[in-house]
Amino acid sequence: MLVGEPGSGKTHLLGRVRARLEEDRSNGNGNAIYVYVRCNASAGTLWRHLRHALASDLLKAAEISQSRLVFDTHENRLDQLEHRQTRRVLEHLLNGTHAHAAAAWLRGEILPEEDVTRLGFPVEHDDLEQDREREAKLVVDALLAFISPVPVILCFDQVEALESFRGDEAGFHAMGQMISALTLHPNLLLISCVISAYEDNLDRLPNGADQDRWLAEKGQLRPIDWEQAVELIKARIENSPDLKVSREAHSEHPLWPLDSNLLRPLFA
Repeated sequence: MLVGEPGSGKTHLLGRVRARLEEDRSNGNGNAIYVYVRCNASAGTLWRHLRHALASDLLKAAEISQSRLVFDTHENRLDQLEHRQTRRVLEHLLNGTHAHAAAAWLRGEILPEEDVTRLGFPVEHDDLEQDREREAKLVVDALLAFISPVPVILCFDQVEALESFRGDEAGFHAMGQMISALTLHPNLLLISCVISAYEDNLDRLPNGADQDRWLAEKGQLRPIDWEQAVELIKARIENSPDLKVSREAHSEHPLWPLDSNLLRPLFA
């Protein structure tokens, strides 16, 4: 759990994690799968929200899809998946049959009856909210089981968005239950980011076990101080080709054309 003030760089840091993983993968130094989940969901749709994010990041950019990393080494494990629908859909994706419908199903989208039939599933007209949420959990569990032992990094950003209205704790409670369920999967790293003002919501979780699992490790992302700001600003302006020539005439002012006297109070 990473806690910080608004604008302290939590989302930016998650982006840097993703960039590093992609760099490692392109250099042949790793195969971890990164999944970004923005928590703009309600308590009753969390598993569907995660299903969509997991499937989307897994299938993104088909020609260099993260799922290829899995299929190339795990194709023979399809028969071991207990969830029949997920197994059938992964087979379609692997074989290139009905790929669009299969990808849409994996993301949890509602399909036309003809697409459901093409995938080999019975058409069911009773589609209750709780049934869709339960189905989403089964799909997430099946995907994570299929991907393992390839490491998966799930990044839950803006956890404070789980509060639908002031004082609403249902979303945090549901998220705590989800985290507890996810910790049963090996080779899984969970990163959560929340604004400092909402940290108390996590401390009030009714289930102590959920709280302990979710907050097993907690860090504070503090705003940068003036010395760090100077290094950051210098790096940014020195990287600007348009400023390079003119800055040479102002070597005695390292932050030129910015005024350090105006900037310093911002980082007090």
